[in-house]
Amino acid sequence: MSKRRAVVGPGCSAVRSAIEKLEDRSLLAGNVLVQLGNTASVKGDGLDNAIEISLGSTPDEVVFRGLNGTTVNGSANPFVATVAGGLGSLNVNLGSGNDLVVVTNLSEATDSWPVASDPQNADDLVVGGDLSITSGKGDDVVLLRHVEIAGALKVNTGSEKDIIVAESVTAGSVSISTGSGNDQVLGRVLSVTGTASISTGSGADAVGVYNSNLHDKNRLSLGGDNDAAWIESNVVQDISLSGGSGSNELTEDFAGHNTVSGAAKVSKVDEHLELTAAVHFGYEDEIGPDFWGELTPAFLLSEVGRQQAPINIVTADLIDVTLPDIDVTYVPNTNVAFVHNGHTVQVNLPAGNSIEVDGDTYDLLQFHFHTTSENLVDGQGFPLEFHLVHRDAAGNLLVLGVFIEEGAENAAFDELIANLPNNTGTPSTVIPGPFNPEDLLPVDRDYYAYNGSLTTPPASERVSFAIFQTPIELSAAQIAAITTAIGGHNARPVQPVNDRQIFV
Repeated sequence: MSKRRAVVGPGCSAVRSAIEKLEDRSLLAGNVLVQLGNTASVKGDGLDNAIEISLGSTPDEVVFRGLNGTTVNGSANPFVATVAGGLGSLNVNLGSGNDLVVVTNLSEATDSWPVASDPQNADDLVVGGDLSITSGKGDDVVLLRHVEIAGALKVNTGSEKDIIVAESVTAGSVSISTGSGNDQVLGRVLSVTGTASISTGSGADAVGVYNSNLHDKNRLSLGGDNDAAWIESNVVQDISLSGGSGSNELTEDFAGHNTVSGAAKVSKVDEHLELTAAVHFGYEDEIGPDFWGELTPAFLLSEVGRQQAPINIVTADLIDVTLPDIDVTYVPNTNVAFVHNGHTVQVNLPAGNSIEVDGDTYDLLQFHFHTTSENLVDGQGFPLEFHLVHRDAAGNLLVLGVFIEEGAENAAFDELIANLPNNTGTPSTVIPGPFNPEDLLPVDRDYYAYNGSLTTPPASERVSFAIFQTPIELSAAQIAAITTAIGGHNARPVQPVNDRQIFV
């Protein structure tokens, strides 16, 4: 076990470099100036600025939208620009406050549901030249999602704690340099045709690079403090990993968990960081939800993501629309695997169970339980909630949520409860069946809809949620049996809605 990451074990004390959650800061929202030319320029004042730069309704349309009260060119309304051929080079410098920069193809304020039905979900935001982001002295957050950069991606952070997340980004080259704070960097599903360089400063930094293709000479330079680097499941050519004067750590068996076609040079770095899959999270103390983002960079979205789940569904704020029907095609299944995965009890379904939403078919992968409910309605929760997780052919996830309240005994749950696994000796059982998951759903299929995330690490976003409005009933004894099998509270607290639209 890594000494620096002692928080992964129960009872260990946390070494946590605190960052104020964005929603907890005393934001003095400022103004951002956007100027268009051969190079689009975004510049903030000295206050806390937050901006989202996203793909508009066409590939030539770019939307600059202030977040957290920030105005753009003196207006609270988004600045919509039409740029023939898409953006050229883009420079972003928001100044010395606690700043947030989001560059993405799909805005969090999208008015479509589910995610798969939004055409922007299939297209990257294209930057024809370089994308440069420079932060000042504050605690800054940079989120880059589904962006194609013809030139170089250049990110330079300041002297406080900064967080950089780059997911599904294509670039000619990458240069990320952190300052003297305790910084965190996540690169996931990157494709870089030229050189890629990540250089950390003098703070205690954490870097994670996953599932990426790095084609040329690549360099990770760790600074002078105790740094950690999770480098897993990448395809790289030549790579150099070097540490500074501190005690620096790298993924154990680096060569065995990456494909290196050229040379790999490792110096002043100890290879004994446990794999991300082995990082333990929980719901209390130093491994609880407030600390998930600190356990490994792979979990950073749980800390700074803008579309996190669960949420409090405020019925007075809902947008009344005609939502698509959810056509359920579940079938009787036999010998269904029922497991305790360390966090909940989960039923893993074989092929043949699916739903159709808006013309798209989603296969049912599994369903699992939370106690108490994770989503709330007008601040009120339920004893249990279960989630049925589906995936379409493109990899988009759609989760059906069912609230459970105390009432009459529910015979549809008898066989499930009779075969409950637990984490105290029976981690795996089988439901003989025939067992049809549709029998567990409410008769009334009206639902609330929003775009969110996984509610457990890595908290990946762009997960479409449909929460049935009508709860089902279980007896007190049935609820107690499921709660006991889970082994304790496993509900993540509700997350900020931010600028999302919640539909009914």
